[in-house]
Amino acid sequence: MRVSVVMAAYNGEQYLKEQLDSVLCQLGNNDELIVSDDGSADGTIEIIKKYQQQYPIIQLIDGPHTGVADNFTNAIRHSTGDIIFICDQDDLWDENKIRIVKRVVEKNPNINVVMHDAGFCDEYGEPTGYKNIFELRKAKHGVLRNLIYSTYFGCCTAVRRDYMIRLLPLPNYALYDQYIGLCAESDHCSYFLKKALIQHREHRDNWSGHQSLSSQINIRKNLLKSLNEYKKRVTHANR
Repeated sequence: MRVSVVMAAYNGEQYLKEQLDSVLCQLGNNDELIVSDDGSADGTIEIIKKYQQQYPIIQLIDGPHTGVADNFTNAIRHSTGDIIFICDQDDLWDENKIRIVKRVVEKNPNINVVMHDAGFCDEYGEPTGYKNIFELRKAKHGVLRNLIYSTYFGCCTAVRRDYMIRLLPLPNYALYDQYIGLCAESDHCSYFLKKALIQHREHRDNWSGHQSLSSQINIRKNLLKSLNEYKKRVTHANR
């Protein structure tokens, strides 16, 4: 089973090397790392090009410059692996992450989406001592539950390629990972892996702030709309 790791990059030079090191040591010669850069103005591109000299499995492509979800969609469309791992540019992966997730996918042919647990680290890569994501989000299956309060976290998600292609394009109006989760919950094809396989880095550049109640309501309305559109596409394709 070939692996595609897809990364949406933008001005990530501060933490990028640590993340690349934690990912690339797990990839084989038949795997690939697709980096879609959305117009970085710092040293991000130079770092990636330097790594390409040692790791020819890295493919650097131009992003669409229209937001994170479109940037990930761009990377996914260029990928060719059997299983797609979504990758942030600033986290730290456990050295066994890919092996463990691949084993879950290979043993469960009806599972299309794997969401694993994660811990938190600070800007220096030191564990913060916060509760893990599953505990914080009270991980639970169900469409309504994950519409109101999503368990799904993009950087902890791996998706079979044939299923991911059906979900594209990822919506840019809201958190794309919540959309993936809702589709998987609707299709009853997701698996929660209760093992922390990354350290999600907390720093001021990835803090999203508080959304107003009206914004939260509108996002969920749009998520339902996107979910219904996805289901219509699937129904039409199966006729």
